[in-house]
Amino acid sequence: MDGRVDMELAYNRQAPSRSEINCKLCISITASVVISTFTCTLVVFHILGKQPTVSPAKEATGYQKLQGGLTQKTKPHAHLGADPTGKKNGFLSWRNRSKDDLNMEYNHSEQSLVIPENGFYVIYLQISYRGIKKSCEKNVLLMHDVIKRSPRYNNEPRTVISSLETVPRNVCGEEWRKTTHSTARIFLYKEDSLKVNLISNHSLVDMYGTYGTKTFWGVYLDRDLN
Repeated sequence: MDGRVDMELAYNRQAPSRSEINCKLCISITASVVISTFTCTLVVFHILGKQPTVSPAKEATGYQKLQGGLTQKTKPHAHLGADPTGKKNGFLSWRNRSKDDLNMEYNHSEQSLVIPENGFYVIYLQISYRGIKKSCEKNVLLMHDVIKRSPRYNNEPRTVISSLETVPRNVCGEEWRKTTHSTARIFLYKEDSLKVNLISNHSLVDMYGTYGTKTFWGVYLDRDLN
Protein backbone atom coordinates (compact mmCIF):
# COMPACT_ATOMS: atom_id res chain seq x y z
CA MET A 1 0.00 0.00 0.00
CA ASP A 2 2.76 2.46 0.90
CA GLY A 3 4.59 1.58 -2.35
CA ARG A 4 1.55 2.49 -4.47
CA VAL A 5 1.24 5.86 -2.74
CA ASP A 6 4.91 6.62 -3.39
CA MET A 7 4.51 5.81 -7.10
CA GLU A 8 1.46 8.03 -7.42
CA LEU A 9 3.29 10.91 -5.73
CA ALA A 10 6.26 10.47 -8.04
CA TYR A 11 3.97 10.41 -11.11
CA ASN A 12 2.20 13.55 -9.96
CA ARG A 13 5.55 15.35 -9.52
CA GLN A 14 6.78 14.31 -13.02
CA ALA A 15 3.62 15.32 -14.92
CA PRO A 16 3.33 19.19 -15.08
CA SER A 17 -0.06 20.75 -15.22
CA ARG A 18 -1.52 22.26 -18.43
CA SER A 19 -1.10 25.79 -17.06
CA GLU A 20 2.60 25.16 -16.44
CA ILE A 21 3.01 23.85 -20.00
CA ASN A 22 1.27 26.92 -21.45
CA CYS A 23 3.39 29.24 -19.31
CA LYS A 24 6.64 27.62 -20.42
CA LEU A 25 5.48 27.71 -24.03
CA CYS A 26 4.74 31.42 -23.83
CA ILE A 27 8.14 32.12 -22.27
CA SER A 28 9.84 30.13 -25.03
CA ILE A 29 8.00 31.95 -27.82
CA THR A 30 8.67 35.34 -26.26
CA ALA A 31 12.37 34.57 -25.90
CA SER A 32 12.55 33.46 -29.54
CA VAL A 33 10.90 36.70 -30.73
CA VAL A 34 13.23 38.87 -28.64
CA ILE A 35 16.33 37.03 -29.90
CA SER A 36 15.16 37.26 -33.53
CA THR A 37 14.42 40.97 -33.20
CA PHE A 38 17.80 41.65 -31.62
CA THR A 39 19.58 39.66 -34.34
CA CYS A 40 17.79 41.53 -37.15
CA THR A 41 18.64 44.85 -35.53
CA LEU A 42 22.33 43.96 -35.39
CA VAL A 43 22.29 42.91 -39.06
CA VAL A 44 20.64 46.19 -40.15
CA PHE A 45 23.14 48.31 -38.21
CA HIS A 46 25.99 46.27 -39.65
CA ILE A 47 24.79 46.86 -43.22
CA LEU A 48 24.20 50.58 -42.68
CA GLY A 49 27.59 50.94 -41.09
CA LYS A 50 29.27 49.77 -44.29
CA GLN A 51 27.55 52.29 -46.56
CA PRO A 52 29.79 55.23 -47.57
CA THR A 53 28.77 58.60 -46.22
CA VAL A 54 28.79 61.74 -48.34
CA SER A 55 29.87 64.92 -46.68
CA PRO A 56 27.99 68.13 -47.51
CA ALA A 57 31.12 69.45 -49.22
CA LYS A 58 30.98 66.62 -51.77
CA GLU A 59 27.30 66.87 -52.64
CA ALA A 60 26.83 68.24 -56.15
CA THR A 61 24.39 71.05 -56.70
CA GLY A 62 21.97 71.19 -59.61
CA TYR A 63 24.20 73.63 -61.48
CA GLN A 64 27.28 71.43 -60.99
CA LYS A 65 25.37 68.37 -62.21
CA LEU A 66 24.34 70.32 -65.30
CA GLN A 67 27.97 71.14 -66.02
CA GLY A 68 29.04 67.53 -65.76
CA GLY A 69 29.39 66.88 -62.04
CA LEU A 70 31.33 68.18 -59.05
CA THR A 71 35.05 68.82 -59.29
CA GLN A 72 37.65 69.82 -56.74
CA LYS A 73 37.85 73.26 -58.34
CA THR A 74 35.68 75.44 -60.54
CA LYS A 75 35.86 74.33 -64.14
CA PRO A 76 37.42 76.75 -66.65
CA HIS A 77 34.76 78.93 -68.25
CA ALA A 78 34.23 82.31 -69.84
CA HIS A 79 31.21 84.34 -70.93
CA LEU A 80 31.93 87.58 -72.78
CA GLY A 81 29.56 90.19 -74.13
CA ALA A 82 30.31 92.67 -76.91
CA ASP A 83 31.64 95.99 -75.64
CA PRO A 84 30.20 98.93 -77.64
CA THR A 85 32.88 101.28 -76.35
CA GLY A 86 35.69 99.05 -77.57
CA LYS A 87 34.69 98.75 -81.22
CA LYS A 88 37.59 99.99 -83.31
CA ASN A 89 38.62 99.52 -86.94
CA GLY A 90 35.85 97.01 -87.58
CA PHE A 91 36.86 94.66 -84.76
CA LEU A 92 34.81 93.86 -81.69
CA SER A 93 36.03 94.05 -78.13
CA TRP A 94 34.62 91.80 -75.44
CA ARG A 95 34.23 92.08 -71.70
CA ASN A 96 32.89 90.05 -68.81
CA ARG A 97 30.19 91.52 -66.64
CA SER A 98 31.51 90.04 -63.37
CA LYS A 99 34.44 88.02 -62.15
CA ASP A 100 32.19 84.95 -62.03
CA ASP A 101 31.86 85.12 -65.82
CA LEU A 102 35.57 84.61 -66.38
CA ASN A 103 38.07 82.35 -64.62
CA MET A 104 40.51 81.87 -67.49
CA GLU A 105 42.96 84.20 -69.19
CA TYR A 106 41.63 86.77 -71.66
CA ASN A 107 44.19 88.47 -73.87
CA HIS A 108 42.81 91.98 -74.42
CA SER A 109 45.31 92.94 -77.08
CA GLU A 110 44.47 89.85 -79.15
CA GLN A 111 40.83 89.69 -77.99
CA SER A 112 41.26 85.97 -77.42
CA LEU A 113 40.67 83.42 -74.66
CA VAL A 114 43.57 81.24 -73.56
CA ILE A 115 42.78 77.62 -72.64
CA PRO A 116 44.19 76.74 -69.19
CA GLU A 117 44.15 72.91 -69.44
CA ASN A 118 43.51 69.99 -71.77
CA GLY A 119 39.95 68.79 -72.24
CA PHE A 120 36.77 68.86 -74.27
CA TYR A 121 35.32 72.37 -74.42
CA VAL A 122 31.95 73.68 -75.56
CA ILE A 123 32.18 76.89 -77.58
CA TYR A 124 29.05 78.96 -78.16
CA LEU A 125 28.50 82.17 -80.09
CA GLN A 126 25.59 84.49 -80.80
CA ILE A 127 25.81 87.57 -83.00
CA SER A 128 22.87 89.84 -83.75
CA TYR A 129 22.68 92.18 -86.73
CA ARG A 130 20.42 95.04 -87.65
CA GLY A 131 20.38 97.60 -90.44
CA ILE A 132 18.80 99.23 -93.44
CA LYS A 133 20.14 98.29 -96.83
CA LYS A 134 19.72 101.17 -99.29
CA SER A 135 21.20 99.38 -102.25
CA CYS A 136 19.27 96.54 -103.88
CA GLU A 137 22.07 95.28 -106.05
CA LYS A 138 22.94 92.24 -103.93
CA ASN A 139 22.13 90.30 -100.78
CA VAL A 140 23.72 91.16 -97.46
CA LEU A 141 26.25 88.51 -96.32
CA LEU A 142 26.80 88.02 -92.59
CA MET A 143 29.95 85.98 -92.04
CA HIS A 144 31.93 85.22 -88.89
CA ASP A 145 34.22 82.49 -87.58
CA VAL A 146 35.78 81.29 -84.36
CA ILE A 147 39.51 80.85 -84.87
CA LYS A 148 41.82 78.58 -82.88
CA ARG A 149 45.55 79.07 -82.58
CA SER A 150 47.81 76.46 -81.01
CA PRO A 151 51.52 76.45 -80.12
CA ARG A 152 51.45 72.82 -81.28
CA TYR A 153 50.88 74.08 -84.85
CA ASN A 154 53.01 77.22 -84.81
CA ASN A 155 49.98 79.32 -83.85
CA GLU A 156 48.56 79.09 -87.35
CA PRO A 157 44.86 80.10 -87.42
CA ARG A 158 42.39 77.24 -87.82
CA THR A 159 38.63 77.63 -88.09
CA VAL A 160 36.59 75.67 -85.53
CA ILE A 161 33.23 77.40 -86.12
CA SER A 162 32.10 79.03 -89.35
CA SER A 163 28.79 80.86 -89.91
CA LEU A 164 27.28 82.35 -93.04
CA GLU A 165 23.85 83.97 -93.17
CA THR A 166 22.18 85.96 -95.93
CA VAL A 167 19.73 88.83 -95.74
CA PRO A 168 17.88 88.84 -99.08
CA ARG A 169 17.91 92.00 -101.14
CA ASN A 170 14.11 92.18 -101.14
CA VAL A 171 14.26 93.75 -97.66
CA CYS A 172 16.01 96.81 -99.04
CA GLY A 173 14.61 100.02 -97.67
CA GLU A 174 13.27 98.22 -94.60
CA GLU A 175 14.76 97.85 -91.15
CA TRP A 176 15.80 94.24 -90.64
CA ARG A 177 17.22 92.11 -87.84
CA LYS A 178 19.07 88.82 -87.93
CA THR A 179 20.47 86.68 -85.11
CA THR A 180 22.87 83.80 -85.67
CA HIS A 181 23.70 80.99 -83.25
CA SER A 182 26.68 78.65 -83.38
CA THR A 183 28.08 75.99 -81.05
CA ALA A 184 30.74 73.29 -81.14
CA ARG A 185 32.36 70.77 -78.81
CA ILE A 186 36.04 70.17 -79.51
CA PHE A 187 39.18 69.00 -77.74
CA LEU A 188 41.58 71.79 -76.86
CA TYR A 189 45.08 71.74 -75.43
CA LYS A 190 46.54 73.94 -72.76
CA GLU A 191 47.67 77.32 -74.18
CA ASP A 192 45.42 77.06 -77.23
CA SER A 193 43.60 80.34 -77.88
CA LEU A 194 40.18 81.18 -79.33
CA LYS A 195 39.06 84.35 -81.08
CA VAL A 196 35.91 85.55 -82.84
CA ASN A 197 36.62 86.77 -86.35
CA LEU A 198 33.99 88.97 -88.05
CA ILE A 199 34.52 88.69 -91.79
CA SER A 200 31.87 91.02 -93.18
CA ASN A 201 29.55 93.89 -92.27
CA HIS A 202 31.07 94.71 -88.90
CA SER A 203 29.05 97.92 -88.69
CA LEU A 204 25.78 95.97 -88.67
CA VAL A 205 26.50 94.09 -85.44
CA ASP A 206 23.92 94.89 -82.77
CA MET A 207 25.58 95.09 -79.37
CA TYR A 208 23.39 97.58 -77.60
CA GLY A 209 20.68 97.09 -75.02
CA THR A 210 21.00 94.72 -72.05
CA TYR A 211 24.51 93.36 -71.74
CA GLY A 212 25.05 89.83 -73.03
CA THR A 213 21.62 89.38 -74.62
CA LYS A 214 22.33 90.18 -78.27
CA THR A 215 25.98 89.56 -79.08
CA PHE A 216 28.13 87.32 -76.90
CA TRP A 217 30.29 84.23 -76.89
CA GLY A 218 31.93 81.90 -74.41
CA VAL A 219 33.53 78.58 -73.66
CA TYR A 220 33.49 76.08 -70.81
CA LEU A 221 35.18 72.79 -70.00
CA ASP A 222 32.75 69.95 -70.67
CA ARG A 223 34.86 66.98 -69.61
CA ASP A 224 38.26 67.00 -67.92
CA LEU A 225 40.62 64.36 -69.32
CA ASN A 226 43.66 65.16 -67.14
